[in-house]
Amino acid sequence: MRFSSLLDKIFTEVPSIGRVSHILIGNEIDGYLSTNPDQLQRFKVFYLAALQKIHSLNPKVKVGTIITFNAAKNNAVLFDIFKSAGDFICYTYYPTNEQDSIPWQMRPPNQIQNDVEWMVQNANDKPIAFTEIGYASSSANSSSEIQQAEFVQAMFNSLKQYIANRKIEFVYYHGMYDYPKGFCKQYASQQGVDSTYLCGFMNNLGLSSWETGQPKPAWSTFVGNLKEINE
Repeated sequence: MRFSSLLDKIFTEVPSIGRVSHILIGNEIDGYLSTNPDQLQRFKVFYLAALQKIHSLNPKVKVGTIITFNAAKNNAVLFDIFKSAGDFICYTYYPTNEQDSIPWQMRPPNQIQNDVEWMVQNANDKPIAFTEIGYASSSANSSSEIQQAEFVQAMFNSLKQYIANRKIEFVYYHGMYDYPKGFCKQYASQQGVDSTYLCGFMNNLGLSSWETGQPKPAWSTFVGNLKEINE
């Protein structure tokens, strides 16, 4: 298949390929597969073939795919198919209340530990990873800058034990700065999504304010915990 040929090309001709430790096949696959279930088995065949191919080229490279936390929790059929394959389970995690009549509302930080424990326990005894973690600080999303800082602290508290026992492959926090104000409305229009609450969410995910350029309270919480882990 063409993807197999592409992998051959990359692994033989890219000088820095030896530095690659993880490869992810697909981003938030539930977004498409949940609304196109007829494509689920096709993507599974593709994913398993890609995984096998990458392992044949370099057995040290760990392969996975990315699923949202909400889909992993609420779409067992989809999650069970892909957690049984791959070397680790990779999530994107924004603790929003999907059952709320108003979308994109942040859940309280005191629920974070239970979420993290669920992700670890339901990963089929594999390590987990995060390509995105974030928490909006907007009042339009039932949050605040203080609540965002509490979330960051709760995430570190919940992850530390799993980092220590090597249950975490990697973590990427999203993001360091808020998005520019004009970005979200254009994105929502392109996606055909109502921007009312989505933009409160997207425009306020950062640990620093785009408008002022100043850090929010969550920034010092983030930096302080990183220093503690690295000491």
